[in-house]
Amino acid sequence: MIFEAKISPNYFIRLYPYDNLAISVNPGIQIRMFYEDSYPIYTPSFNPRVTIYHVLGGNLQIDNYFADRIGLKNGISFYTSYTLAHHSNGQNGSYYDEIEDQVNLKYGNFSTDYVSVGFHWSNLEELSNNNEFGFIPQTLISNGSLLYEQHLKFLTREKSMGNRYYFNKITISNTFISERPDFKFLKKKIYSYSASIYMGPGSYKTRGEFEFTYGVKPYQKMDFYFFARLFIGPDYYNLRHYYQRRAITVGIMADPLNIGLF
Repeated sequence: MIFEAKISPNYFIRLYPYDNLAISVNPGIQIRMFYEDSYPIYTPSFNPRVTIYHVLGGNLQIDNYFADRIGLKNGISFYTSYTLAHHSNGQNGSYYDEIEDQVNLKYGNFSTDYVSVGFHWSNLEELSNNNEFGFIPQTLISNGSLLYEQHLKFLTREKSMGNRYYFNKITISNTFISERPDFKFLKKKIYSYSASIYMGPGSYKTRGEFEFTYGVKPYQKMDFYFFARLFIGPDYYNLRHYYQRRAITVGIMADPLNIGLF
């Protein structure tokens, strides 16, 4: 394919006076352009979702030899999330072409709904100036999660999808953002990984997924990273999940820490 674009802003609502609760709304639109002669943009993936976040009380303080040497002191915050989401492509043709004996990639209807429950951890560390390891950045941010996803049969799920699309998913992921105190050029970096297992009843075969992203911010006053991503697993673009994808992607992405909320 030529390019892929993901529009995925989070709009947060704070539930005053409950300072440990928040709601986020995300439109989740994704488009993909293929290398073809005509009509190269297929129908987008629409993945809107609403999530409730619940911050758990207290921090787990890190107290060990290694943490003392690099200056960790803020501890780790924990919170849970509860999501209701929808995934579709806005088509109305048959999902599966019985004549061709394959998924109808151009006009097939893809629609499913799911809920997910997640456990998350997060920390922001301003490391001491005299930590004993020169490669350790002054600022280190880490965000991780463990998610369980369950798809629902009784809402808009396309019946003809049958067991060709998964019903259950378990994902573990982590993102690290590091920055050196003398940052001007190429000293701010982002690393992330994600691993998932897809499961389903009947003839659906359990499948795995792995994703790794590495990004570099070219200049301090810029709002984006240049990144490279490795992806191995079922295609995440609506109808194409039936196919296995191995891809290397390069592009740009927004710096989340430049958003005023943070």
